[in-house]
Amino acid sequence: MAQSSKSQEIEIATPWGKISAKTWGHSINQVALLLHGLEDNANTFDGLIPLLPQDYYYVSIDLPGHGKSDVLPSLGLPLQGMDYVYVIKMLFDHFAREKYIIIGHSFGAILGMQIGFVYPEKLEKLFILDTLWFQIIKPSEFGNWTRNKFQEFAKIQNQINRNTTVYFTYKQAEDVMTTWRYSNCELTPKATKTLLERSIKQVGNDKYRFTRDPKLKSYLCYPLDEQYACEMIKSHNITFKIVVIVTEKAEIFYNEKYPNLVEEYKKVADWFVVKGNHHVHLNEPSVVSNIINQFLDEAYPI
Repeated sequence: MAQSSKSQEIEIATPWGKISAKTWGHSINQVALLLHGLEDNANTFDGLIPLLPQDYYYVSIDLPGHGKSDVLPSLGLPLQGMDYVYVIKMLFDHFAREKYIIIGHSFGAILGMQIGFVYPEKLEKLFILDTLWFQIIKPSEFGNWTRNKFQEFAKIQNQINRNTTVYFTYKQAEDVMTTWRYSNCELTPKATKTLLERSIKQVGNDKYRFTRDPKLKSYLCYPLDEQYACEMIKSHNITFKIVVIVTEKAEIFYNEKYPNLVEEYKKVADWFVVKGNHHVHLNEPSVVSNIINQFLDEAYPI
């Protein structure tokens, strides 16, 4: 039976403020944690969750600095690679369950895989939506890549220090939400409005500002080359179920750029290719739900 489309808002206290989330289902059920992509928010799963089984407690969070959640304190320093992984660990502690299911899109998918390396005993199933690895950098490019990230962060921090908040009309905010994205990330008008609902705050008559943390644009992940990424997968004893759902364009990209990484994933995961773009889970959620539902109620490990 499908899940009800009606959600409830919750707030989870943290040392720096709050994490906001939307929940569906009864809190006594197994927790399925949903993690959105970078600069998206909890609403990205609004269309997907009603198509999933109802006997789970679905928790779609606004990662810190997104949606209605408070930003991570940085004290003038860049956001770091493990900051958000530790946030997921804090959520595990908050809900106090033995095992979790994670459904992650893009950045959220990578967080799910990273938490699987660090706390594999806490994962039962991981659903990866359209991103295999966050950043793959050749060793020879590490210096310039890091230097450029520092320059980007310094520019953003200077803007923050000068309090140069930019305001938009609602139509302008819609255009920004649609056009800032990379190729293969196009949103339908409905999807744009869905994400925008948690991404902006009204501060006047048809005057809005984005609530997401501007430092996210210079997020400093751990850059790894393809060989290291492959060794990460091979050297960890992965005992949780992994289901990878990639778009046709993403599969072509990864096969051309990182074929060895694709090969390692296929050894440990069920692999599916779907039509649509990077936000197919939001634009056309039934394409993704039809696959997820094959595995969600499957007993694992067998």
